[in-house]
Amino acid sequence: MIDHPNHASISALRAQQAQWRLWLSQQDFQALDHYLDEQEALWLQGEENQRGRYGWAMDTLFDPLQTPDFASRRAQLERWAAARPDSYHAQVQLGRLWIGAAGEIRGTGTADEVDLTQWIGAQMACDRAFTHLLRAIECHPRPAFACNELFTVSSYLDEPEWLLDLYQGEPASPYVMPQDPEARAIWQAGLDHLQPYGAGLPEPLRSLPACLPPRAPDEIENGRLYWFGLAMHFHPRNLDALRIAVYYLYPRWYGDHSQMSAFIKGPLCSTLSETERGVLWETKAQDILCFTPDLQDEHAVGRHLDLWQALLQRPMPASLRHRCLGRYATLLCSVGHQEAAYRLYGEAAALEQSGAVEEYFGSKSMRWLAHLVIIEGLPDPERLLPRLMNQALCWQEDPWHLMLAALAYQYGLWGFPHQPGQQAAWLDRAAALIPFEKEERGIYRALCWLWKSQQFEAVEWLALQLAQRGTAQAMAFLADIQRNLLRPDTPKARRNPQQAQHWLREGADRGESECAIDLSLDFLWTGNPGKGQEALMQEAQQRLLAVFKTSDDAQRLALVSRLAKSNISSQESWAHDKLVPSLLAVDEAEIRLTLARLLANMYEYGQGGPQSSVLAKAWLTHALEIEQDDEAAQAMLRANQSNSPLTWLCRKLDNRASSLEELRQHLQAGRAYAPEGFVV
Repeated sequence: MIDHPNHASISALRAQQAQWRLWLSQQDFQALDHYLDEQEALWLQGEENQRGRYGWAMDTLFDPLQTPDFASRRAQLERWAAARPDSYHAQVQLGRLWIGAAGEIRGTGTADEVDLTQWIGAQMACDRAFTHLLRAIECHPRPAFACNELFTVSSYLDEPEWLLDLYQGEPASPYVMPQDPEARAIWQAGLDHLQPYGAGLPEPLRSLPACLPPRAPDEIENGRLYWFGLAMHFHPRNLDALRIAVYYLYPRWYGDHSQMSAFIKGPLCSTLSETERGVLWETKAQDILCFTPDLQDEHAVGRHLDLWQALLQRPMPASLRHRCLGRYATLLCSVGHQEAAYRLYGEAAALEQSGAVEEYFGSKSMRWLAHLVIIEGLPDPERLLPRLMNQALCWQEDPWHLMLAALAYQYGLWGFPHQPGQQAAWLDRAAALIPFEKEERGIYRALCWLWKSQQFEAVEWLALQLAQRGTAQAMAFLADIQRNLLRPDTPKARRNPQQAQHWLREGADRGESECAIDLSLDFLWTGNPGKGQEALMQEAQQRLLAVFKTSDDAQRLALVSRLAKSNISSQESWAHDKLVPSLLAVDEAEIRLTLARLLANMYEYGQGGPQSSVLAKAWLTHALEIEQDDEAAQAMLRANQSNSPLTWLCRKLDNRASSLEELRQHLQAGRAYAPEGFVV
């Protein structure tokens, strides 16, 4: 059993969570609705105005191992809504699901990075969310939670046109495909974004919920004001709605910090306690604190440190203080203030030990403490690493914590007792959760980081345990230590090139792209792919093509670069002929610049394509155009070189001759590629 004072209370919470997930999976929707009704009533009445168990239940309704994707979750929710047409919570969850889909379609880029088809697709998904949330409002006398969702989504996407029609007493407008061919193609491409979600055009509602009041004239075009007013009407101490309102006063949403301060001090927040108001001050501060400062900029770092200190002097809920302590400690660690960071971790541990906080530090906050203790050898007299880790271990939700705890308890490291025996269950759970990790290759990087502790036997044991449970990233790590590719060097007794090939193949077969690349390149570069090896060569190239098709543009370019610099003419030609064409239409400036420089080098030296100084110069001229006109390209060049060699190289190439007729033939045959506008 885990030694922690909150183990019993956290176990009780996990049991509640398991119960509502069981009701959902077994379709006992009446019991689920009854439980959520009780929790929502507590939220609506709570004096300290915390979302409590209702918000947590709505946020964690689904078991990620049982319903990991949109389709499975939508199917469960639609069964719930069909079985209980008056279920407020089912309709709210369907609305939230479609809000999530709208966010995925829009993407995480800034507004100018989102293309028109994404906006159209996101709006159509948003319209579906509105339909469900309006149906939810019909089912409830105080639908504050649904109004919070409508307030949020109408703050960054438009309301449906048919909704505005209904508010103005007109029939709901149907969706109409544009007549102009170009506009129709864009509209259809936007609609196509809904296909992965199993949906087509939304169906407009024909009438509004009877309980909704009319809109004031200024609320017709500014729906977020309307939904905010309703959210506060149904729940006058609605801290969630107030927090959302503060967020949408950020400068990035055309507000400013003086407006945020005035709002927090204003009449809408006058009934809040100072502890509740601390939630809003923290939201305001995160406009700046959510970004990591340039650690070389003393002014920027100092500003962040001052903001954190001022924020932590304010009253706030214990759970929020706990999160802030972890994030502030992370910043202090990154700027070398280790002892101050350790004290903050101690405050966080004290909050946990007192029972005031049942949450746990996420892996981002814990990694710095672990780095201090495990890698840098900082003394841990208060045993903060085991204490904070054990609270996370009670929840068993984060594979990073489960991995580290299994290793520490198995070998009695870093202040953990030597208690082998529970590790198998923790590692089973970790391996099941790893596929849902959002951090790319996060498990591989965690193992590489642990390798630096020089606990070689222990870390190899952990990687082997995970690999035996099917974790491809652990297989890639085992292959790398057995090939002595990590630092510190692998002890000679643990090097095994033959076993490394086994793990590369296992990892590649389970979809680990780096394993597939290394396995293929090892064969292509060192396997003497000559007579009798054609089948193996084809397999290697097919693996690389599969990786190429599923990678992003930066990863594709990196693979082309590795092949182009292999000094093996057959592989250089294959990369040039088969892989380069799909990169020629990429829009991102840094990719275009790097590709232009790479192609210039390939044509200058005849690596994969024909040797042609004229074509090399054309690509270098194209690179110079990008360097001069594109801010992202300029930033990359400034980072890599203080005085660009491109101009010098262009001057050098100006004095060289090239066979223009031969170049024309290569271009016509598709054996060479030229920048747009290039004419021989």
